Amino acid sequence: MLHWCIQPGTLSGQLTVPPSKSHFLRAIVLASLAHGESVIHRPLATPDAQAMADACRAFGATIHMQDDAWVIQGVSGRPCFQSATIDAGNSGLVYRIITALAALSEAWVTIDGDASIRQRRLIVPLLNALKTLGARVEYLESFGQAPFRIRGPITSKPLMLSCIDSQPATALLILGACLPEGLTLDIQDCDEWPWVHVTLDWLSRLNIPYALDKSTISVQSNQGYCAFERRMPGDFSSALYAVLGALLTGSTLEILGLDPADVQGDRQVLDLLQAWGAVCVWREETLCIQGGQSLQGGVVDLRHYIDALPALVVAASQCQDSVYLKHYASARFKESDRVQTSVQGLCALGGVAVVDADAIHVKPSSLSGGMTLNVQQDHRLALAWTVAGLISDRPICLIGTECVTKSYPGFVDDWRQCGALIEVTQGD
Repeated sequence: MLHWCIQPGTLSGQLTVPPSKSHFLRAIVLASLAHGESVIHRPLATPDAQAMADACRAFGATIHMQDDAWVIQGVSGRPCFQSATIDAGNSGLVYRIITALAALSEAWVTIDGDASIRQRRLIVPLLNALKTLGARVEYLESFGQAPFRIRGPITSKPLMLSCIDSQPATALLILGACLPEGLTLDIQDCDEWPWVHVTLDWLSRLNIPYALDKSTISVQSNQGYCAFERRMPGDFSSALYAVLGALLTGSTLEILGLDPADVQGDRQVLDLLQAWGAVCVWREETLCIQGGQSLQGGVVDLRHYIDALPALVVAASQCQDSVYLKHYASARFKESDRVQTSVQGLCALGGVAVVDADAIHVKPSSLSGGMTLNVQQDHRLALAWTVAGLISDRPICLIGTECVTKSYPGFVDDWRQCGALIEVTQGD
């Protein structure tokens, strides 16, 4: 188990963010379903990517991994599961997408994952939708939780999906292009629409026709997924921590590797911070951060960028006015209950935050630090609390930080090059 000790300090200089995890996982599975050979440049070597690759190999894709590119031979829209058990690891996206594709199998496919997958990730709405299409599902231990097994055949019919998480919708949309008749999906109660739009952006790029009418998406299965070649864009979710590290320590930082026009939901956090008074300026594809300004604070609708919750809780503590983070429900079903863990962590560090039915209320405060926190196997918590370490009066220690490899394998090296003082040790 890795421990980090973060000293108070600044973050300045120049930093290149890693590729987007969300884009890359979609790229792997879509290339695996495509006709022909795809090439994905600037891959992100993480446990989630490995889990997706293993799952795609299990249904027949051929994947050659290189440092600078992954070359994938797809199955032409006809996944044939050659393995009876798929391990999603810690990835909610692998869990949901592969579950949907397994419903095409004529033989039973068992879906499992780690403790977070088994205990925290919502799956019943997706399984109910697949059963409406004709799939059979058997729970192997507890109702509504992995491990379970699933098999087809399925046929297309209009579906209504009610789920606050976006990943079941993404899974069904990707499945829809594999069905001869396509799929019509009415998405209700979803608090994460920006990530649905990331999936729709991929469908557009791969020439899959679809129609969007308010909450209903109709995917047409014309000729299936086409092979592609694409360089993975930088990850706005990972960039956010560097943005806040510079803003909150009054530093100047240049962030490279981002596409200003990308559809990632966390791109919108920059608009929020600018509305609060932050200086974030694009110079072509370089994001320039000038810290030192007071951040105003206000009301935040987390449905635009739910994964930013832990980082925004830390940032909110440094605003002039109180911050109210609304629509937080789906954050309870991530690697940790991020509502509870984020608030408890901030309060342990000396901040002031409370949760009620309507919002997470964070009051302006100084962070005293001097604490040891367990990151609960949640990479977003580890990264957010590293930002807190920069602005605390005393160092903080984080336990279990190996989980950061899920989205940002080179984080410590990148931040050290920008002046952050992070000591890494091995412990129990």
